[in-house]
Amino acid sequence: MKEVLKVKNLTKTYLKKKKKIIVLDHLNYQFNAGKFYCVNGKSGAGKTTFVEILGLLKEYDEGQILVDNQDASKLNSKQKSSLRNQKIGFVFQSFYLIPTMTAIENVMLPMYLDRTKSKKEIRKRALNLLDIMGLKDRKAHYPKELSGGEQQRVAIARALINNPTIILADEPTGSLDSENEDNILNILKGLAKDGKCIIVVSHNEKTMKYADEVIEIKGGGLICKTNSLS
Repeated sequence: MKEVLKVKNLTKTYLKKKKKIIVLDHLNYQFNAGKFYCVNGKSGAGKTTFVEILGLLKEYDEGQILVDNQDASKLNSKQKSSLRNQKIGFVFQSFYLIPTMTAIENVMLPMYLDRTKSKKEIRKRALNLLDIMGLKDRKAHYPKELSGGEQQRVAIARALINNPTIILADEPTGSLDSENEDNILNILKGLAKDGKCIIVVSHNEKTMKYADEVIEIKGGGLICKTNSLS
């Protein structure tokens, strides 16, 4: 399988009452295309911090992040933003849809930065993604007119609009009922089978069963388990 994301000697610390707290301690890990990863650990273990660093959203103290073999530690803020927009899609528990935009407008939003694409091309791709998510007939609805599961599917479509190789999801089913949770996990699993690298932060046992590899963050380190149930 192709390596799409790699961390080398990744270290992140915080200062708390003048005391250095090591959250991530010289981590090394390789993420491949076509696999579903679940990152778990106790509250405060550093799960969200780890994924935010992977997504080039948060700084770290030492080490390297390689995205498609490109060393992100050597990039400036603008270059990181460009790499993030091209290679990484984000899905969050809180959806973060813009309430004054329709479903299709929310999906189209990240692609507006691509000056090479016309609005017609962007809209066509967004409509196709909404169709894949089973939401073509909801394209003109505003977030408040959609259920939680529908909003999350719009958020996934938005994350896919730039055709990223990596999808990072932080507790994407945390606010959903069991049926919608299954729907979202099946979508994410399907994306992995289609060649995406899916990395989900979750303490949910159901999510772990969908994962190819479960990565536990404990004491600043990583414990990896290959999941034979996925």
